[in-house]
Amino acid sequence: MKLHIIEGDNSLREIYSTLFSVAGHQVKASSNGLDAISEIADFKPDAVLLDIMMPEMDGYAFLDALMNNTSLSPVIIVCSNLSDRTDIDRAMTRGADYYLRKSDYVGNQLVDAVSAAYETARTKHQHSDT
Repeated sequence: MKLHIIEGDNSLREIYSTLFSVAGHQVKASSNGLDAISEIADFKPDAVLLDIMMPEMDGYAFLDALMNNTSLSPVIIVCSNLSDRTDIDRAMTRGADYYLRKSDYVGNQLVDAVSAAYETARTKHQHSDT
């Protein structure tokens, strides 16, 4: 899977990049949504692992921008510590396919959860395209 990681925390971004690369995924990482918008068109990822709280452009604004670009349709997996129902609903109504809480996953658990979410969402996307 080609995965674009958009994570505001430098340490987490590096950890996530390493975990997914070691697991055999092709990875690109950005520190905020604004940088990611320009990079995602060139990288064309299968999935995006998206933080919500970031500088420059937060995850919600990124989702809004991505929804306006009909040529891009990666699976969007939000990974945030914001776990209030309104935060989750806000991301899902803006086009996120899954919402994971960062604190629920450690190391390869995150890789497994993202891989499973990607496979499930990809199947849903394929069925909605037919």
